[in-house]
Amino acid sequence: MSLVNDLSSFSKIDAGQFELESVPFNFKEIVDQIMAMFILSAGENGLKLLTIVAPESPILIQGGPTSFRQILVNLVSNAIKFTEQGQIEIEIPTDVS
Repeated sequence: MSLVNDLSSFSKIDAGQFELESVPFNFKEIVDQIMAMFILSAGENGLKLLTIVAPESPILIQGGPTSFRQILVNLVSNAIKFTEQGQIEIEIPTDVS
């Protein structure tokens, strides 16, 4: 399904019809979901996944949750694929806007 969504996005970009979402969303929730999705894969490769959240970081941000999720999945997947040992960290700073 992810591949179909990616192809659909590329087709829309090529046709000049791609529009970014701009809605409030809880990005911490998405980060947690993605990290949970990859915890087993990371463990099988001897890696740890770590999320560092600044206590002052906002709960909701304005943007495109679908694009954010897709980008984060790609980044974490590649990090697992190309990291030989240690840990993979996602750090959420105070100012995420």
